[in-house]
This record gives sequence, C-alpha cells and structure tokens, in this order.
Amino acid sequence: MKINKYLKTFVLVTLFCNGLLYSQTISKQVISSAGQTNTVSNLQLAWTMGEPVVGLMSSGSNQLGNGYFPSLDLTLLSTTNPELNPEIVIYPNPTTQFVKISAPENQKFNVLLFDVSGKLLLEKKCTANENIDVSSLAVGSYIFQVIETTSLKQNSYNLIKK
Repeated sequence: MKINKYLKTFVLVTLFCNGLLYSQTISKQVISSAGQTNTVSNLQLAWTMGEPVVGLMSSGSNQLGNGYFPSLDLTLLSTTNPELNPEIVIYPNPTTQFVKISAPENQKFNVLLFDVSGKLLLEKKCTANENIDVSSLAVGSYIFQVIETTSLKQNSYNLIKK
C-alpha cells in the first residue's frame, strides 16, 4: 500500500516537472574582436580574430566546439595533384653518393630535397641523367621532389640514403 502511494507521488512529481523542464540549443557564437562571413553562390568563408582557443571534441561524425566554431573545421578545396609521366624515376634508390633522374626526353627539372621534418636541404636545377650529389647527407630517409620546369608537374619520392 505504501509502495503504491510513493509510486503515485513519484509519477505525479515527474509529470509536473516535465512540464517545467526544457532544453536549450547552442548556436555557433563567437567571442572575438573582429570577424566576418562572406558568401558567394554555395561557398561560405567565415573568419574571426581573437577567439578563445577551444579544443574540438568529436564522436563519429558529431562535433562539439563548446559553443564556438569548431577548431580545424576545414573543407578540402582541391585534391588534384598533377603527376609526371610514370616513366620518370629516380635511381639508384637506396643510394650512397648520387641520384639521377631518368626521363624519356632530355627535360629540365627543379629538384627539392627535404628531411622528414620538412626542412629544405637542397634546391637545384638539373636535367635528366645529371648526377645530384647526396653524399654529404646523413644516413636516413628523405623526400625527393621533382618539378618539371615547363609544365610544373611534380612527383615526390622517398629517397633512402645508406
């Protein structure tokens, strides 16, 4: 009998409180000293300056930025990366002293050599089958980028120095 009385009271209180409770939605609000949103056709660019740094929290496809614009909410603009003819290769790889670029025609190239942290170690203009000296490099892995000078097409290779 007492359980029934408590159950009725609980149900009545719950129903009464449900009428008083509500939830809120948080729109994207920014606290900043400057900012603007520009829209052209279906593209939109929004920027702010002075926004507090708030880490992005995500779960699957849902993102929560604590009421602010989520940090690093970027959309990829382009995925095109023109590549050179697959007949263009670098050799020997792995190497100890030099590298050559093999190409079907005597083309001119800009060569960039980066370490794994992205630091530029070498920038050189060369032609196909020209020796590129890498003997002064430490043993390790490098990123070797070849850019064809007329078409500006580029390829990147993993160069291993023994």
